[in-house]
Amino acid sequence: MKVKNYTNYNFDLLFIVASGDVVTKRIDLKAHHVKKMKLLSFGKIKNLNSINDTAVVIIVIELTGEFNRQWV
Repeated sequence: MKVKNYTNYNFDLLFIVASGDVVTKRIDLKAHHVKKMKLLSFGKIKNLNSINDTAVVIIVIELTGEFNRQWV
């Protein structure tokens, strides 16, 4: 297995979590190990410094059964 040296890189992480889960320090590693959370890293992103307090939330909803498609 080839291991990269990331000593000189800064990373911004994007957490993608299964629906209904909350990202906390306690469950981050556990969720990652059971494949419920993916960690994506992007090296040398400098343009995101102005939005470092912003969270990205991705929601995937699976609908089953019958439903009425109307805008409320």
